[in-house]
Amino acid sequence: WMEDKDESNSSIVAETVADLAIYFSRADPLTKHAMAVSSTFLPQALLTVDSRAEKEPQVVFKLIKAINFLSSYCDPEILERLDEEHAISILIKFLDTSKKMPHAREAQHYTMQTLMNLLKGRQDKAAEQGLVPHLQDLISQNHPLKEFAIPLYCSMVHGSPTTRAALRERAGVETLLSILKQEYWRALALESLRVWLMYDSDVEEKLQQPQNIRILLSVFDVANTNTNLEVICECFCNIIHFSAGINRAVGRSGLLNLIVRKVSHTEVMVRVWILKTLLAIIEQYPYPALLTHEFHLQQVLQRAEADNAVLVL
Repeated sequence: WMEDKDESNSSIVAETVADLAIYFSRADPLTKHAMAVSSTFLPQALLTVDSRAEKEPQVVFKLIKAINFLSSYCDPEILERLDEEHAISILIKFLDTSKKMPHAREAQHYTMQTLMNLLKGRQDKAAEQGLVPHLQDLISQNHPLKEFAIPLYCSMVHGSPTTRAALRERAGVETLLSILKQEYWRALALESLRVWLMYDSDVEEKLQQPQNIRILLSVFDVANTNTNLEVICECFCNIIHFSAGINRAVGRSGLLNLIVRKVSHTEVMVRVWILKTLLAIIEQYPYPALLTHEFHLQQVLQRAEADNAVLVL
């Protein structure tokens, strides 16, 4: 009975400490900095998260919240301290452990948010510690946490060759193409493909495949009110100019109308990028006259010549 009582008292003390941690982690910047950098809180909290999640889930949940609040301040010294205390590997491991906890979804939400704050410039470490499959699972399951998983996944393309190799090993290009099918994330996924294309010839080879060209061209199948349409058009134009293979594959696809129908868009810069894209495709196509006739591109170009706004730019 005395052992049970001691254990109960210990749990009460631990929860009280965790409540205080949440309180101080939401305080002024000076207090947050002192708590994270000048005290032993972070190493002890992370150790508890790593070793006590099953035995003291409520305490661990509160510590995860406190760690998140500290990271959200984005103080470089706080983020560096988290990194030094192996927060990346512990939090990635916790993504699995937390599935069995009470408040699992909320705990994972705080964990992903902390990783978002922490991984800027640290993508290599996250890839080495196995974050990629976690992100892919969240994306493929259309999990509510994809709002964190997709930006994190796309940011990893901007990392080192080591990070991109980790993505490539797990069909990273295919994952980005699947993200392209979600209108809200298209601009981000397309930009990630453009960046990866610059570093890896294998990406170009995959994107030239007919089924993937169809997915690439589907980025134009968006409402004219989409605020990212200019970004999408610019990014696609850059891909077309960078890769002659993708350029010719787009010309051969028979789906050029998806691009052509945006040529009368109300936004001037959208029209500019569309015209630059069409001109680049015509220049690379082996039979430009045939392509021009099939998609009535001569009339499109004539209308462009009469578009003063486009001519000025």
